[in-house]
Amino acid sequence: MKVGTKSLLFGCHQIAIHPLFVLWAWAMIGGKITWKMVIAIIVHDWGYWDCSMMDGEEGEAHPKVGAAITLYLTRSPLVAAEVLYHSRFWAAKCGMSPSRLCWADKWGTALYPHWLWATLAYMSGEGWEYMDNLKYEIHDGGMDRNWRGLYEFHVRYRVFTKEMISKEIGS
Repeated sequence: MKVGTKSLLFGCHQIAIHPLFVLWAWAMIGGKITWKMVIAIIVHDWGYWDCSMMDGEEGEAHPKVGAAITLYLTRSPLVAAEVLYHSRFWAAKCGMSPSRLCWADKWGTALYPHWLWATLAYMSGEGWEYMDNLKYEIHDGGMDRNWRGLYEFHVRYRVFTKEMISKEIGS
């Protein structure tokens, strides 16, 4: 089973857990909760299905799938754009600014209890990719490649994300 599928089924983007945390973060940053945004939050990462790498070429394009599903279900190009640009890397590739959903997505992931995120990242195997990826500001190839290392990575992620979001949206 590919890592993107594992992420959606029992990893960091788990299809029931992740949307709940993102919805909570969306409310925390002042996003209006509508049925269309709830749909968008539920499906925004579904493009990871069958991806070999979370941050490889296919993984980086994952917002296109979620945006297409959102547009089909909501008939709202504005809500679909929230999904399409919820990835900082995809938004930059398209010459756009990250959407507000981007910040809710990052903050929602940061809100996971550290033990839960580390466990999901460990079970899916995606945590090692995040720890090793040089494009992430908190990259640290020297961290222990075990559950405790993932736990510590998430602690750093939460601190970094809080600072980043404060700069981006002033929350």
